[in-house]
Amino acid sequence: MGDATTRLIVPAASFAGLVFFAIAVLTGDMKTIPLAVTGLVVAAIAWNQQRNYSFDPMPIFWATSIGFIAVVPFSEPFEAIVLLPPLVLMGFVGFFSASSRNALILTVWSALLVGWAVWWHVPDLGVGEAIIAVTLFVATSVAVWAAVRAARRSLAREQESYRLLFDSSPVAMFEEDYTGVAEWLDEIRRRGVQDIRNYLINNPGETRHGISLIRVLQANPAAVRLVGAKSAQELAEEFQEVPRANEELGTFIEQFVAIWQGRQSLAVNLQGLTFAGEPLEAVMHWSVPVVQGVTDLGQVMIAISDITPRKVIEDRLANAVQTNQRFLAQEHALAACSRALLLRVGDDAIEVALEALRAASGADRAFLSGNVIDPDEGLCFRVVNSASKVEYSQDDWVGRVIPWSKYPIAHEQLSKGEAFHHEATDDSTKGWRRSLLAVPVFTNGEWTGSIGFMDIGRKTEWTNDAVKMLEVAAPMLGNFWERELTTRRLEELVMSKDRFVASISHELRTPLSAVLGFAEELKNHASTFEPHESTEILELIAEQSRDMADMVEDLLVAARADIGTVTIHPEEVYLRAQAEAAVVALGSAGTKTISVVGGPGKAWADPQRTKQVIRNLLTNAVRYGGSNVAVEARNEGESTRLSVRDDGEGLAKHEWERIFEPYTRAHERPTQAGSVGLGLTVSRQLARLMGGDLSYRADDAGSVFELTVPAGPPEEMPSPVAESPVEATV
Repeated sequence: MGDATTRLIVPAASFAGLVFFAIAVLTGDMKTIPLAVTGLVVAAIAWNQQRNYSFDPMPIFWATSIGFIAVVPFSEPFEAIVLLPPLVLMGFVGFFSASSRNALILTVWSALLVGWAVWWHVPDLGVGEAIIAVTLFVATSVAVWAAVRAARRSLAREQESYRLLFDSSPVAMFEEDYTGVAEWLDEIRRRGVQDIRNYLINNPGETRHGISLIRVLQANPAAVRLVGAKSAQELAEEFQEVPRANEELGTFIEQFVAIWQGRQSLAVNLQGLTFAGEPLEAVMHWSVPVVQGVTDLGQVMIAISDITPRKVIEDRLANAVQTNQRFLAQEHALAACSRALLLRVGDDAIEVALEALRAASGADRAFLSGNVIDPDEGLCFRVVNSASKVEYSQDDWVGRVIPWSKYPIAHEQLSKGEAFHHEATDDSTKGWRRSLLAVPVFTNGEWTGSIGFMDIGRKTEWTNDAVKMLEVAAPMLGNFWERELTTRRLEELVMSKDRFVASISHELRTPLSAVLGFAEELKNHASTFEPHESTEILELIAEQSRDMADMVEDLLVAARADIGTVTIHPEEVYLRAQAEAAVVALGSAGTKTISVVGGPGKAWADPQRTKQVIRNLLTNAVRYGGSNVAVEARNEGESTRLSVRDDGEGLAKHEWERIFEPYTRAHERPTQAGSVGLGLTVSRQLARLMGGDLSYRADDAGSVFELTVPAGPPEEMPSPVAESPVEATV
């Protein structure tokens, strides 16, 4: 009531003061100046009280009465009498708003003022007439006072009814003052903020400041019980002190948005904590009263209905316990999986890891598959290992190779790194009768297999927990595979090195023994040999020395290639001429027939490196190929090709690339001397350094090695050269 009164007094007194001031300026009547000053002073007092959220009628009445005293000496009797109604009106306001003691003071003071005015203007007024005037004023004041008292009693009864309803309501109710919040929002608006909701969401500190401006005026017993406070006073005092997480600020943000938008009511879900820290979920109804058409943010009513029944809490607790148990089971399973893959080796490690995962998920089976290439079916998957329930443990599943083409959807998703889900169906024509969940396994960034769960004969909706568990286990298995592969490669490398040492020892010792033996014969018995015999011995020494030189050259190139110091000096060469020279240098090929056909094979390559490559290819063909070897040179646009074909038995397709690995030999023949295993490796390295390549393929006619080098320098585009069918036979 007081706030509404000051809102009425401020504009009314200001208007009256300005009007009297204008009259004084326009008419030159200075007696209106006190009235103007009085009106402005009253307006200032009322505005200050409104600003401080308080109302006290006494300062306003004293200012008015003092103004009346100042006006009386400058006014005519009639004008003084005209001022009596405003004085009576102020008395009425005072009666209505003040205590009984203050109302009595105002009555006596008003009577004295009336007497002062009468005495000033009518000093010779008789005593009886003065008594009558004072009596009339007092009577009027008493009558007004009686009416006001009756009105106040009626208002008190209404307030008592409101209080009874407020206190006895089973719904938690609050009366709160948001006037400070309104001023804070006005300040934010003046800073240019347009979207208050996003502003407060992005600035939780501002929201907390706004909450600190809310004052709890009243709270009924239901509200006290709801928040777990000891009393309404504690609730009001501790309201701003309750810690609030960022998730709890949303309810207050919606209230501030409602004030910003000028809304008078709001219903919003409330999530927070009681004073004891217990979770609270409720629906809050927020309402702003309207007094004489103006919203009163000083008396906002809030009703909160608890929507968290005991059953909901119990269900949540049960779900939380189950979730926690599942989480712990998964953590234990992943720990067991990790231990198995770290401490064990081979299939035993995989089996233990899969069983730990299967038990945690409750699935009928956990499996691991690896991708393999089948010559006929293409990309397939092979079941590496599995762990099943007892009733499914006898299934013949491990080791099966299944083409991915039968399951295109699974292949598409897994190859992209996505999990694949499948729910079983009763109709076998529409899908599997097994529920499957699989995630990909990657090794060195390449999709190499899958790990998953399977339920047999039942429909299962796989949860995110199961997916996450497999996604954590998949890298473990990928690392395990990589470690196992690295271990095998190291073992193979050690064995290859051992074979290499043995082979190089044998390969070098054989020609070296021959060279030493022949040299000793010439040294000790040169005079006993015929000239042609000496020449033959020298040729054998030269041939064996050449073999050793070639072998050492391959070793040097391989070593230099490892550290990147092999140099290439390309120039114009003719591959057919190089091949013919290599055939001649090869000497006797035993029962082998070597033919060189094709065109001149003009190329841009290093002559020495080209000769080394061709020599290695011919040696390989003579040593491991069939009885007929054909060398053909030809130009094909920007490239020149030289193929070495023999009619021997070709290699399986999976060996086509492996033979170019260092220290690798595709042929292990006890009756034939082993090679170092570097010739093909070095030859491919040299071909690629010269801008070409070396490849192998096998067909029904035998084996073919094909050397490709540029036909000319990069800036030249060579024209095709006519091929010649000339053939040379050795």
